This record gives sequence, C-alpha cells and structure tokens, in this order.
Amino acid sequence: MLEKQKYYELRIYPDESLNSFLELANLLGLCFEENKKGLILRDEESLNNVRDGFEKFAKKIDVKCEFIEKICENEDWIEKYKAGVKPIEIPPFYIHPTWTKPKEGRENIIVNPALAFGSGHHESTQACIQMLAKYVKKDKKVLDLGCGSGILALSCAKIGAQVTICDNDKQALESSLSNFILNSLNFLESTLSLESLANKKYDIILANIVADVLLHLASDLKEKINKNGILILSGILEKYENKILAKFEGFELLEKVNKNAWLTIVLKENNKDDN
Repeated sequence: MLEKQKYYELRIYPDESLNSFLELANLLGLCFEENKKGLILRDEESLNNVRDGFEKFAKKIDVKCEFIEKICENEDWIEKYKAGVKPIEIPPFYIHPTWTKPKEGRENIIVNPALAFGSGHHESTQACIQMLAKYVKKDKKVLDLGCGSGILALSCAKIGAQVTICDNDKQALESSLSNFILNSLNFLESTLSLESLANKKYDIILANIVADVLLHLASDLKEKINKNGILILSGILEKYENKILAKFEGFELLEKVNKNAWLTIVLKENNKDDN
C-alpha cells in the first residue's frame, strides 16, 4: 500500500467520442480534470478497477483509447484540486466549497467536493439548478433521483420543498447526507432503491443522470409524477434529445436548456385522468 506521499494518476485519451467518456465519468461520480485530449483521474487509491471499466466501455463502443497510468510524487494535489473548485453563483443560490466564505444576499449552499459526486460545475448540473429555481416551490414534494452530492436536493430544500433523495450508490448517498448536515437542512426521506418508493408520487422529479438511464427509467418516472407534475431531466447529450422526447410522449415540453451539447429538458405531466 502506498503512503500518502504518492498518488495514482490515470489519463484516458479516446480517439473519438470524448463526450461519451465524460458522460460515463459523471455517471460513475468520479472527480476528474478534463482537457482537449481526454480526462485525468487522480486518487490516493489504485485506479485499476476504474481503468478496467473504461477499457471495457471503449471496447463496447468500438473506440480506440490510450490509457496512461502512473504513480506520482504527492505535490499536495488535493490542495491544487481545492484551488480549482470555485464557487458557483446561480441566482438565488451561491454554491461554495467548505473552504470558501458564503456570500451575503444569496441562498448559500455548502458542498464538500472532496467527497466526489459533483461540485456543481458541470453544465447539466448548472442548467438543472436554473430550472429548479424556476419551478420548485415551497412545500412541493420533490424527488432527486441520482442525487450524488445532493446539490440539486439542497437547492430544493433551501426553497422549502419536501425533498426525497435517492441514489443506488451508497457512497453517493452518504455524500448527499453529509452535505445536508453541513447546511443544517432536512430531507423527507433517503433511499438506495427506487423500488422502496413504490406507490409514492411527487410534484417534481429531478433526474440529472444520462440519457440511457433516463430511457430505462422512463416508466418509473411517469408512474411517480403527480398530475400536472414537472420532470426536470438533465445530463442528456444533444444526440439523444429525440429519443427522450419520444419516450415521454404525452408530456408537454415546457422548455429546454442547451449548454455545450448538454441538454436539460423540462416536461409537464398533463395526460392523466382526474382520479
């Protein structure tokens, strides 16, 4: 086992389809640095399992991919990472890491990016926050599906919504719960399983995942949304837009936000009987 004077670095450079690899990294909840060639992962623990997963993914989508793995002298990369995590201001919210100060006049949300699973900097997360700021109201029942670090759920809780958080990754759910404690905010319920929420319905469902997962979960989302409820779907690459809209045929498209090829779509349920 390595001492903390050293760390592991894995560079992943695909010949094409970089967005697909970034999409997978986000789905896995990895903290990574993106550059023009690909992505760079760093950790004090071995990244062999991560590399194996990406190698299988590259083979599955038939993309040649260069992997560069090395052990580096620790130059306090965690502090360098912290220096690169800047606060985000999306009115009315000011999202900042634990090592920076809150901003007066904003709804401050503290996150601990060191726990991974998102610091709010990804385009899909930011667009999702913009949309929930518009559609989420006090006392509305909200489900954050695939909550990760809990940034979306925390934003809803700040508004005064009754929030349920769900993620099938235990570490992600723990990250979310920790950030709720940091912010002295409450949630209605937390769960690792969507099945545990059987027969429960919500006024608003947030799902900042990826298109393939959204397509797979479409029937569950339709089942769990209240009449006239709102779906805010994010993490969607442009090429999947038509598939997503077709899957949710019968829902009204309220609006969509495009940020650097990532789509966030807002849908309204308006196709159920009054009963």
